Amino acid sequence: ERAIDGIVERHQILRTRFDMVDGQPVQVVVPRLNGHAVEVHNLSHLSVAAQEAEILHLAQAEGRKPFDLAGGPLLRVTLLVLGERDHVLLFTLHHIIADGWSAGILFREFAALYRAYGEGRPAPLADLPLQYRDFAHWQRGWMQGERLERLIAYWRKTLEGAPPLLELPIDYPRPSLQSDSGATHAFRLPPALLDPLRALSRQHGVTLFVTLVSAFNVLLHRYSGQADICLGASVANRGRPEFEALIGLFANMLVLRGDLSGNPRFVELLQRMQAVCVGALGHQDLPFEKLVEALNPVRDRSYSPFFQVVFVLHNLPAGAPEVAGLTIQPLEIDFGTAKSDLTLHVTERDGIAAVFEYSTDLFEPATIVRMAAHLTRLLEDVVARPQCRLNELSLLGAGEYRQLLGWSAPTEEAIPANALLHADFEAQARKHPERIALRCGTEQLCYGELDRRANQLAHYLLAHGVGPEVNVGLCLERSPEAIVGLLGILKAGGAYVPLAPDYPPARIAELLADCGAALLLTQQRLAAALPGAMPCTVINGGFVPPLPPGEGWGEGNPNNAIDDRARHSLSTLCLDRDWPKVAAQPEQRPPARARPANAAYLIYTSGSTGAPKGVLVSHANAAASTAARFRFYPAAPGGFLLLSPFAFDSSVAGIFWTLSGGGTLCIPPESSRRDPGAIAALCAAAAPSHLLCLPSLYEPLLELARPGQLDSLQGVIVAGET
Repeated sequence: ERAIDGIVERHQILRTRFDMVDGQPVQVVVPRLNGHAVEVHNLSHLSVAAQEAEILHLAQAEGRKPFDLAGGPLLRVTLLVLGERDHVLLFTLHHIIADGWSAGILFREFAALYRAYGEGRPAPLADLPLQYRDFAHWQRGWMQGERLERLIAYWRKTLEGAPPLLELPIDYPRPSLQSDSGATHAFRLPPALLDPLRALSRQHGVTLFVTLVSAFNVLLHRYSGQADICLGASVANRGRPEFEALIGLFANMLVLRGDLSGNPRFVELLQRMQAVCVGALGHQDLPFEKLVEALNPVRDRSYSPFFQVVFVLHNLPAGAPEVAGLTIQPLEIDFGTAKSDLTLHVTERDGIAAVFEYSTDLFEPATIVRMAAHLTRLLEDVVARPQCRLNELSLLGAGEYRQLLGWSAPTEEAIPANALLHADFEAQARKHPERIALRCGTEQLCYGELDRRANQLAHYLLAHGVGPEVNVGLCLERSPEAIVGLLGILKAGGAYVPLAPDYPPARIAELLADCGAALLLTQQRLAAALPGAMPCTVINGGFVPPLPPGEGWGEGNPNNAIDDRARHSLSTLCLDRDWPKVAAQPEQRPPARARPANAAYLIYTSGSTGAPKGVLVSHANAAASTAARFRFYPAAPGGFLLLSPFAFDSSVAGIFWTLSGGGTLCIPPESSRRDPGAIAALCAAAAPSHLLCLPSLYEPLLELARPGQLDSLQGVIVAGET
């Protein structure tokens, strides 16, 4: 107690309270105290396990206990007695009278006084030339007029146009009112990493702080996709030597605005961040609250202004002070709070120790554990390949690489005897008839309505001869009618043959003739340019268009060998114009006609010779492929943005993986499906969880998407090009 009294006597801020005078807080220093109260809890009767639990409980309760700013004291001391020679000493200070640097002063002075008093010596500490109130008085006098305007002008220019929010992928929706609920995850960087990081810093003329904050910026950039990143950084703000030994709130928050645009090399980013840090430190005297007051950013109660992620590099003593007869160890306590969305605390002590403090309103523990591993791997790659560009630096560890490779390992699964491609969709329609099955522009259909329309079409097709092994052409624009059409064909037992509306009419007629389709489903606006109810003729594998009246093929033409298999009549059903006839059919599901071995669809490839090359896929194989996706991918699509044309087999994956799992199929118009900006806007509006995309489209999509537009995506399949 004597050592604690000596510290309280020495630092006036520890005997300060705050009164309100004319609506303004005023600092009042209490005269000399008659001993500072120490609360004692005897836990010696408890088992070791019970003691550990009680230490945590009492420490957390003490940390949550409010202070009386007007009544004081703003320092509380608690002693937990674990045994005759084993104790825990808790110092609890209000942040208004102390900062992190102050904790180190308190720790060192307590050890020095305890040691001296225990040895019968007087206090060994020199008198303080200044008190915290002297700093406060100096700051008020200095922070005005031209100096203040110069500081404000610098920060106004620096933060002009800065993004208000760093949109990291979060596990939970951001609450409308920010809370302080949080947790921590501690980890250590490999010991062998510290010296290379120091060497890299020296080689490029920057501090270890700049190197670490640059790497952290890369991690945030890779997670968020943002190249303009505002990061909070805590600085001691003790520019004058006489302030270094004072307990008090000197620390200030700075905004470090990193520019990661243009995919620079890491060494280039080091120089960018060096300039940012030098500029910020040169203007660190403006208190953060004054910055917010002067710039008056648009406020949102769900997040902090200017930055939501903080980086702190702690400069602490190498170890605990030595006290004869005592072994002193710091006790780490997780108080279940977080001041920001995410804070990275780094301490250079016997290597590099790090702690992520994070908001539990936003992140799951597993996400932060993974982020810590990614940061570690990133730093390892930074020291190994500092000349790499930011998008080339590796975040993934060996385990994640193995997981990715494991996803491609083949597996064998038995195909159910009754497997039909559309069966799982029908099951979803029974279980969730009101759930949204598909969206296209402003139109949407729930599972029940989609199933009823497909049933009506199936009954109509059955009445017109469609059944197992009967191919039905499907040439429709990207619309709900296309999904109704293919489901109706499958329910009737037939196989659908998707044909792109932008194919030349001659090509469409050639494919219809090759597959022997007797019926074509289309739309009225397309029908005029498509083969109708007329003979289609193929000569030596090539389509012969209808001849104008009065013209004919000359005698002796060598290409007059007619393939009779391609000669047939074709009927056309326009699903928009002719729907009243379909709507007259029953809404009940027709009995299943197809068997697993029957064809489900026939898709044509371009073929190296130009001749039609159709690939027929059975219900069993298509159903097995769909089921495999649920096993292969970590999450089923809650929403799938279908960019693939219906005439490509990748459309089958998107359609049936989604509808078999109860998700929502999002069908963009033809004009948007190849436009990266339009796709990003669609993702923002429809919030799909999954996307299948060409590599040549995915790269510009990532570059053009604005912050937050792609946040809903949980899985992106990049495929379709070599």
